[in-house]
Amino acid sequence: MESSKKINVFITGGTGFLGRYILEHLLDNPAYHLIVGKRAESNLEPLAEFSSHLEFVDIDIRDLHPLEEVIDRCDMIIHAAGEIGATGESFDSFIENNVLGTRNLIDLSLNSNIERFIYISSASVFGKTEVKVIDETYQEIPDKNGSHYAYSKYLAEVEVWRGHMEGLNTCILNPTQILGAGDWTKGSPKMIQTVYNGLTYFPTGSNGFVYAKDVAKMIGQLLASGKNGSQYICSGYNKSYKTIIDTLCEKLSVKKPQKALTDSHILWKERLEKIKALIGLKNKQFSAENLKKSLKLVTYSNEKSIIDLNFQYTSFDEMLDNLTEAYLNSKKEA
Repeated sequence: MESSKKINVFITGGTGFLGRYILEHLLDNPAYHLIVGKRAESNLEPLAEFSSHLEFVDIDIRDLHPLEEVIDRCDMIIHAAGEIGATGESFDSFIENNVLGTRNLIDLSLNSNIERFIYISSASVFGKTEVKVIDETYQEIPDKNGSHYAYSKYLAEVEVWRGHMEGLNTCILNPTQILGAGDWTKGSPKMIQTVYNGLTYFPTGSNGFVYAKDVAKMIGQLLASGKNGSQYICSGYNKSYKTIIDTLCEKLSVKKPQKALTDSHILWKERLEKIKALIGLKNKQFSAENLKKSLKLVTYSNEKSIIDLNFQYTSFDEMLDNLTEAYLNSKKEA
């Protein structure tokens, strides 16, 4: 591959759930040479079908000198890496990965004349208000003690805006809850498996949802555009969790949950998990914080992305058809 004749794009987080979608989308553009940051322990198996078309570099964005060597030969950066654990994880870990890592990328990009820097943030930086429809102008600093993740992503955005003020061409993308296929035992894809295995309760709140393919498509569009200093909420639909779960149940041919989840259920579960932790049976994936969020009625506006980028989101039914088909096919192949 003659990378010198192409646009060198460095992608952090390329080996993750969303990263696979980003790489798959960008590989359709022959103008790009994709340089994917990874760690020694990164699992490359999900990328096996197209890994020969990628350049991998072992890198830790907290380590300045090796990072500088990579950025010096790049033209553009997509920063999608970050700590995503729930509250209870070390606050320092969120700061080191999401804030200091972003600061290093911004500082080195300013010194290396990077042409475009796209940061994949999160809609969680806007908080979980039930007062109004949330758009890009909404300002509410996330509660540091409520969500380490949201607070650290907010601080990372501050670094990106600083870079923009110092002359770096930047765009920030704020996806809502991303739905996609992948490892069905963890992260976003686990929602499909959880519904398939059967639910007793359904959350009573609502949220914005977006197809992972649409996030990747918008990143590709921003990479090729002349947008600078822009921020976009990436959200295909506002849906209640009950609607999402009931539709998945229909498409998966499983029974719908009949009982509404309440604060008292979450409190009971939280106490049970604390007791289990005392005897060494802690469930690292349990998050009372996330369960409480699922009871809130949150609505996001995608108007700016539709008008400013002329963006077309995948329909709700098409997205869920694709995801349930992928899941059921994986069950047949297992």
